Amino acid sequence: MKTLFQKDLKSTLTILISLLCLFISSSTTFAAKQKTSFRFVVLGDSRPICGYIPQPYPFKMMLEEINLISPDFVVNVGDLVYGYMCDEKEVRRQYEDYVLTTKSCLPPYYNVLGNHEIAGEKGEELYEEYLGKLYYSFDYGNSHFIVLDTDVNREIGKRGDTGRLGEKQFMWFKNDLEKNKEKENIFVFMHRPMYHYQDKKESSWSDEKERDKVHELLKKYKVKAVFAGHKHVYKKMTIDGVEHYITGGGGAEQDWEEIGGLGIYHYLLVEVNREKVEVKVVIPLHLWAEFYPENTGRHNKVTCNLYCTARYSLPLRVNGLRFVMPQLLDNEEYKISPGARILRIEKNSDNTNTVFVSAFLSLLRTRESITIELVRKEEEK
Repeated sequence: MKTLFQKDLKSTLTILISLLCLFISSSTTFAAKQKTSFRFVVLGDSRPICGYIPQPYPFKMMLEEINLISPDFVVNVGDLVYGYMCDEKEVRRQYEDYVLTTKSCLPPYYNVLGNHEIAGEKGEELYEEYLGKLYYSFDYGNSHFIVLDTDVNREIGKRGDTGRLGEKQFMWFKNDLEKNKEKENIFVFMHRPMYHYQDKKESSWSDEKERDKVHELLKKYKVKAVFAGHKHVYKKMTIDGVEHYITGGGGAEQDWEEIGGLGIYHYLLVEVNREKVEVKVVIPLHLWAEFYPENTGRHNKVTCNLYCTARYSLPLRVNGLRFVMPQLLDNEEYKISPGARILRIEKNSDNTNTVFVSAFLSLLRTRESITIELVRKEEEK
């Protein structure tokens, strides 16, 4: 029979453990919310050039590069599948191919609805089934992120080939901005740009009055940047202090001959440091890593040559280098090249460790060699 003391002790320990777990959980959440320095990638229009073919090679290569850079998350601003003139079976195949392709992207991945997604049979329904909500918002660090659906056209009985939010979504957008007005930064994502990239006085939305109402909200709540796609170019415009970016270089055919925008495959790397935001255009197929000897966990010393042959993408920090090394004994440690740093170490089931390493490519260097070596710990004197 338990004594009163034993019962009280057990109850006290249970309460203490619960409080400790709550404190750890709260501390983790608090730390995430207070993050003021982070990076994210924006790309758009990654769809195939037509139906019945797989996701484009440039898009797949971008995902590999993005894994190397290792941003905190990725946003694709729409036109993810082809959709047009496709029946439900084919649209499903396209979504399944897209979902399978994006599974290779290691950072968290967010989608924006584009006109191609709702052009095929049951397009809107299938988008929600495979990818989730048509519009939504989320927080990261000191910032708030809003994803909009710009293809609302229900009033005339069809979906797509338009540019508007509709009354319901507009009110949601307005309320969401009001609720999050204290955030240091607010970013908005949509598929159809609000302004024509050749002339910012022209509207790219069918409902110009609603576009102007949205613009007033962007100004009122000091939205830091708006990211859109639809046009297969890169373009930056500043309108009443709000930065607008068109980034449609994610894999679909590029508008090479268009005037007023850069028609070239690309994605954007956005670096946030408190209220300062820097947007960098990254041209794909210029960043890669080579390991020697083979990066399999069999060698105590491995070197990685990291290349970036596009100087306009520099300087660039790469946080996604992964070395596979033998697991450490008690008297061993990993030694890394100067200038690089070990971010974390994860144990594998085959007696190896994956060592995550960060390296920096400066404006003056398009190649950096990083060597990691398993060595004996130096004895303390």
